[in-house]
Amino acid sequence: MASRGRNPKGRYKISEGKDGKWHAWPRVGTKPDGSPKRVHIQRDTAEEVAVAMDEVLARAKAAGGAPLKKIETVSQWLDHYLEYIVRPRRPQSTWKAYRSLLNNWAKPYIGKRRLAGTRNVLEPEHLDELYNAMRKRGGRTGNGMKPASIVKLHNVLSKALDVAMRYGRATRNVCDLVEKPTARKTKPQGYSLEHGQALLREASKDRLKALWYLRLLLGPRQGEALGVRWTHMDLVAMDADGNPKPRIDLQKQWGRGTWQHGCDDPVACAAPRCRTKVCGPQWVHGCDDVTVCKINPRWCPRRRQRATCRMHKRPCPQPCPPGCVKHAMHCPKRRDGGLLESDLKTEGSARPLALPPVLADALVEWRAVQQREFEDLSLEWSPEAHAFTRPDGRPIDPRRDHDEWKDLGRRAGLPLKHLHIARHTAATLLIAMGADISVVQDLLGHADIRTTRGYVGPAEDLQREAVKKLAEAMFTNEAFLMLARQAATPRAG
Repeated sequence: MASRGRNPKGRYKISEGKDGKWHAWPRVGTKPDGSPKRVHIQRDTAEEVAVAMDEVLARAKAAGGAPLKKIETVSQWLDHYLEYIVRPRRPQSTWKAYRSLLNNWAKPYIGKRRLAGTRNVLEPEHLDELYNAMRKRGGRTGNGMKPASIVKLHNVLSKALDVAMRYGRATRNVCDLVEKPTARKTKPQGYSLEHGQALLREASKDRLKALWYLRLLLGPRQGEALGVRWTHMDLVAMDADGNPKPRIDLQKQWGRGTWQHGCDDPVACAAPRCRTKVCGPQWVHGCDDVTVCKINPRWCPRRRQRATCRMHKRPCPQPCPPGCVKHAMHCPKRRDGGLLESDLKTEGSARPLALPPVLADALVEWRAVQQREFEDLSLEWSPEAHAFTRPDGRPIDPRRDHDEWKDLGRRAGLPLKHLHIARHTAATLLIAMGADISVVQDLLGHADIRTTRGYVGPAEDLQREAVKKLAEAMFTNEAFLMLARQAATPRAG
């Protein structure tokens, strides 16, 4: 039997049989017992076999049954870690954040280093160089990445290398050998009690006042508030004595997912949308008086270049790299994107929330309004519907929700802050009202009380009251009072 061998390198063997035809047996997966699963391809020419084999391997890869690749470098392992360990187990937002950090920083700087061996192995010095590059050349403006982003990359790399050690791919975790980056945490300042009251007064005039009441009084996450359904509420619950005990059970969250390619060839699908060149230079006048110059800025003798072009508000994007697989939102078979309902952030995030009477009344009122809106649009209202929707019955987009929050702040005359600050505001005001921090922890759904402390801003009134009580207790003795009077009396001369 004549044989063509592996041509080119890495291709499966294509052989000529005694029947005059050409044959190949590419591996397309693994059998349950661990042995390789192969298919037989037979054609009249070797070229036809090669084309058919490429099609079979592409289908096998799309179906998840492609043969396992040998993992030797950091880049190969990070791809495996993201696709098979992080993506199936963590929320999509977490996977996206990990992928961005690893693809933009870890893989370009240390991706070709080996996990183990004697040549070109990942060493602690390589991580120091990576972190130093992030400090100098990172960020949109080139002034360096924030320390918190460097710490996050270090933690993600440490987790990935820990898993590599358990899988036997690496012999050590290099992240444990370097000096861990540090970042000073800053507590976001929530709105004060007066500002919170101003927001509630303005929210009382809004169509979705029940949603704003829920956020400012109980502090759920954005996706948790938007994902509430009427079946998750019990607005008429009573205790044994007949006292009302309304509640909400947070079970799901609503958010926007990133589209992924569903086609067989993402590179070819993305090619028409890829950016092939950078934006041309945009010039502005650099002279003292534009009316005297009276020429196109391009020919101004003191012209200077704009930081961005007229099309982009941020620095202009760079051309797409070779083999780009982005632009999935334009894929005809796109998947896993748009508005999606998913599980909560953690297992402890599924929790009941006790409703104050004012919020329970607002929800009852809003349910009647929503039912009327559905009837006006000839839609069938169901208890399975989301509690907070747009006027046409569709779920609220998180981006639109954030814009409405900023509009609410403008109408209340307050400084604009991110929507998540409503969660910080609820936590801070609850502590100021005397609530125990463990109660606030359960209300916010935090697994660690240290996270709750990061949400709670300084309660100045409580501090002032505590210091006042301490001073009164310390100065009850007459001797202390006399010393205090002497210290307060100005000395002669």
